[in-house]
Amino acid sequence: MFLELRVHGHESAQDKWVETAQLTEATELGAGFIMPRLVEPGRLLQLVLAMPRRLRLFDKADPQYRVWALVRRLGLLAPDAAGATHFSYGVAFIGKQPPPSYETTPTTLYDLLPTLARNGMWVAREQPRMTGPFIIPSEPRQTMNVQVVIEVFDEKGQVVEREQTETENISQGGASIRATFSVKPGRFLRLTSEQPPLSILAVVRGQHTGEDQIACLHLEFIGGRWPLE
Repeated sequence: MFLELRVHGHESAQDKWVETAQLTEATELGAGFIMPRLVEPGRLLQLVLAMPRRLRLFDKADPQYRVWALVRRLGLLAPDAAGATHFSYGVAFIGKQPPPSYETTPTTLYDLLPTLARNGMWVAREQPRMTGPFIIPSEPRQTMNVQVVIEVFDEKGQVVEREQTETENISQGGASIRATFSVKPGRFLRLTSEQPPLSILAVVRGQHTGEDQIACLHLEFIGGRWPLE
């Protein structure tokens, strides 16, 4: 199944975007697609597509199926022939309307209740709000200098900054790294290391500037887990 669809998202109450994506799989409860724009797991998107009527749970007579979906899986694909980066997504359908909290704060992160609703779809619930200066899940960190290459993506998935650096500390779920440039929280990075041989996606959760005026970026891994022994 390789149908084209439109993906609608928000970066704020005012900042909206629309992206064309390629559907790769679909069921009544979710779908998979490929898109050049990066969106972290836990975010809500509205999909508009010519879904087969047998897979719809509402609006079966409409030409287009408009369904809200929660990003559950994100994967990094190899660059295409033109060198463009694309990402694979797995989403869960949550219904015809988003939760009320989305209307006021579109960047809210959600997960799913363990059971389906009466309408047969998944139910989204807000993830617990984390507090603290860098908003990173609490995990034991190892003070470890791992040599990495970091690449910063723009909203279209294009690499706009690249630097070789090292981690200050690292866990399976995140790391702190030094960088000569500033990166706003919410931007996406790719970390690539030779030892261990690994390429992983991450989102910037915060940063601070040290006494040497070098930025320290605080990252949460979103494309997998770092293999610590």
